[in-house]
Amino acid sequence: MIDVGSGLGEWACRMARLGLAATGYADSPVAVESARRLHHNHGPLTFEVHDFDADAIPRRLHLESVDVVSCRHVAVSTDRCDSAVGKLS
Repeated sequence: MIDVGSGLGEWACRMARLGLAATGYADSPVAVESARRLHHNHGPLTFEVHDFDADAIPRRLHLESVDVVSCRHVAVSTDRCDSAVGKLS
C-alpha cells in the first residue's frame, strides 16, 4: 500500500502493523525524516520524498504494483490523490 501525503506516517504505520508492506510518500523531506525516526521499527514500512503533483510517478510503482492507495492527509488537495491514482491505473 502507498500513502500519498503521509505526513508523519501514522496511517502508513498502522497499515504496516496490520501486515501490509507500506510506503509513505510526502513532498517534505523534513516530514519524511521525522516519519522514519518515529516509525523505524514498525513492520514492513518505508518513507520516500515525492511530489505526485510535480513529478512523474516513481519508477518502482507500476500498473498492478500497488493494491491500496491512501490519500488520507491530502483531502484538501485532491489533485495529489487523483494524480497518484490516475498514474497507477
